[in-house]
Amino acid sequence: MYGRARRWNQAATICDRLLAGYDSTLSAMGPTTLTAAWLAGEDQALRWLPAAFRDPTARRETVARAATRSVHPAVVGAVETRTDAQARNRDQLARTGSVCVVTGQQAGLFGGPLYTLFKAAGAIRHAQVLEATTGTPCVPVFWLQSEDHDFDEIATAAVVDAASERQVIAVPSTLERRRSVGARSIGPAATQAIEQLDRAIRELPHGPTTITRIRKAYAPDQTWTGAFAELMQDLFAPHGLLIVDPRDLRVQQAARPLHEQAVTEAATLAQRARQWSEGLNAAGFVAPIHVRPGAPLSFFHPEGPDGPRYRLEPGPTDDWSLVGTDRTVKDLSTGAFSTSAMLRPILQDRLLPTAAYLGGPGEIAYFAQLPPVYAHFDLPMPLVVPRPRFVIRDPACDRILENWGWSLDRLALPRDELLADLVSVEEGPFEAWQSACNALVDALDRSAPEAKARSKGLGKSVAKTQATVTRAVERLIARYRRALARDNAIAMRRLNRLCDWYVPAGAPQERAQSLPTLVARSGWERVVPALIEAIEPWNGTLRSLALP
Repeated sequence: MYGRARRWNQAATICDRLLAGYDSTLSAMGPTTLTAAWLAGEDQALRWLPAAFRDPTARRETVARAATRSVHPAVVGAVETRTDAQARNRDQLARTGSVCVVTGQQAGLFGGPLYTLFKAAGAIRHAQVLEATTGTPCVPVFWLQSEDHDFDEIATAAVVDAASERQVIAVPSTLERRRSVGARSIGPAATQAIEQLDRAIRELPHGPTTITRIRKAYAPDQTWTGAFAELMQDLFAPHGLLIVDPRDLRVQQAARPLHEQAVTEAATLAQRARQWSEGLNAAGFVAPIHVRPGAPLSFFHPEGPDGPRYRLEPGPTDDWSLVGTDRTVKDLSTGAFSTSAMLRPILQDRLLPTAAYLGGPGEIAYFAQLPPVYAHFDLPMPLVVPRPRFVIRDPACDRILENWGWSLDRLALPRDELLADLVSVEEGPFEAWQSACNALVDALDRSAPEAKARSKGLGKSVAKTQATVTRAVERLIARYRRALARDNAIAMRRLNRLCDWYVPAGAPQERAQSLPTLVARSGWERVVPALIEAIEPWNGTLRSLALP
């Protein structure tokens, strides 16, 4: 045990020293310059989205303002509790004067990318800190993005297997792409994906337990968001995280007035949002959400919540066009609605007393477009807080980096360039050996006539020596080449291992590795407490973490 702890500490020292370069290089992979400028505290970005989360006074004021609002009873009724911690938090949320920290994510296969795990743990930690520093009861809430329809974005999971190689597991879908993922069943393809995952992680220390729990959650008759929610419950219910599904019938009914308002006031709302977005673009930033003139921020499902969704555009009279079709509708009362990326935060904060929203780089950029939308619906904006960011260390990988004298930021270079630094392509001593051999053979050849003249047997000895020297040097060169090839193969395997762990597919680790990678190594019950403890509130910088 002591030896293992010493190796972890050694790896921690190495990785901490290298982390700054890694973060600065990978920041270029982020989705928006606005978020980078906002995190850096640049005035130009803060004009569009204040970074109130940094100010203790602003945090207290925002919490006090949120505490004047109450949770909608539909949300309380829709929250499932499995543990005493969840039951206490649900009851607390239902009481006037309580607030919450909200985060959310799409229902990614097998729990989605690692940052989903970081988000949920971050909501728990920030709720604890807000309650401790303000005296106001605060509970963590995870909002399932079950209304999202981008199936391709959630249908894959990448893991690092027992051989330290990256594997990508995918579930295909032939269903209509306009349907919300919450309406999709897992189906038999999930069984094949689980078997592939089983083969990849079964030899890891906690692989069998991980597979058992994933298999239970991802039953073929389960929906995608249902399976994801089951996994999140298994991980986070002991820590009191409340999970809200907006497709719950009670929540849908509670959301209906907001959607009707968004449709009725679509022209004014879209105009305000477009003007704000144009200002963002003029300031040199990119507004990530395109706002169509006169279009509501709600999607419409004419066949009900399980049917396909469509954007609405004003028709020539008093009807609405379903974008992408030649259909129009006059009566919207018989269909269902779902939120767009711009309306989702409004719905969350209308139904919840939200003090803070914990978001990633893309979501922070979305929030920079939302001040006029919040104002339109007469809602105060919550604290927008950057989610925790971690690079999970691997001691073996860190020892390779140290041996090579590399920093983590070097791994952002093209793989071919890295490989060229490792694999020897020069001739090495081959030429010298071959040149010496040729010189000796030539010298023997020149002396052969004299040797033959003195003795026929001596002439044969010269020829035999020539052949022996030639074969010996050929064998020596062949052995050297085999050794070089072996060393190059080892270097390639080590480079692949480094890249698969730290920059899988050229992306940041937290975006391109999935939850099973961690829990199969460190254990289901150990990962979440370690994450919660490691989170430094209000700090959105990348930090290194060695899990137990």
